[in-house]
Amino acid sequence: MECAWLSIQAAELLILEMLDTKDLQGWLPSVLELAKGRLKADDCRVVELRRQSSRCGRLVGGSQPEELRCAMKAALVGVHLAMNKYYSRIRRLRNAMWSATMLTTATVVALAIWGACAPETLSLCFGYPDDLVCPHDRATTGQGPERQVPADDPQTEPDRIDVLLVLVYGFMGAVLVGIAMLAKIRESAVPYDLSLASTVLKLPVGALSALIGIIFVRGEFVPGLTQLDTGAQILGWSAAFGGAQYSVTRLLDKRVSEIVNDSRDGSDPKETPNSKNRWRDGDEVRALQ
Repeated sequence: MECAWLSIQAAELLILEMLDTKDLQGWLPSVLELAKGRLKADDCRVVELRRQSSRCGRLVGGSQPEELRCAMKAALVGVHLAMNKYYSRIRRLRNAMWSATMLTTATVVALAIWGACAPETLSLCFGYPDDLVCPHDRATTGQGPERQVPADDPQTEPDRIDVLLVLVYGFMGAVLVGIAMLAKIRESAVPYDLSLASTVLKLPVGALSALIGIIFVRGEFVPGLTQLDTGAQILGWSAAFGGAQYSVTRLLDKRVSEIVNDSRDGSDPKETPNSKNRWRDGDEVRALQ
């Protein structure tokens, strides 16, 4: 797609060289609108194109207005550079998000393997050494919230699947948040789907935040929450921490929204008054046809 777009840009400049005065005047409004949509209002190319537009009515038919042609070419080149820079910025962010997704997923898998191979070094259990409450709590397999501790077989060591259970429940909590985020994804003409990449990143981050959250609770880092009484409570808090990762990833969502909405060359989206009425990516071609 990018190679095709570069070819279209080159073709536009070649066609501009062959246009006569009448056709130049026909292209002028479209080029001016493109320049105002992609370049800053005080850009010298936009200023010169406006000046040439004001002189357009005094052009003599059949003549070759080289000043107008040069101004249009300069504006088109500026528009193309701004678009390529915009796409490059989006592509880099998209690649960074997918790389972060793969790295976070690899970290989650490594933690699950670590918890299975050495559960005592990554313990997520609460209680005392002679009676532990773990995510895989064998004493609460029955019905009801009460924990029935077998007198002859108390749990005294972590289980190998404790870490895996916490990661899975955190993943499920992130899935719930991800489904809600998918409902807010809007159709975009941007060739790189940043919203989807951001949503996928939330899944391994949710699993990782669940593990870290349980570790914080176990270390009495959270005020007022120092002891969990059953394995079901541990898994429930794991799902809650997995969904709570939105408080961290929302900063990334905000950055994604800013980059998608900021299509001008070097401008701040907060300073752009018409940010909601920007040209969509396919409109540049239609405007010049």
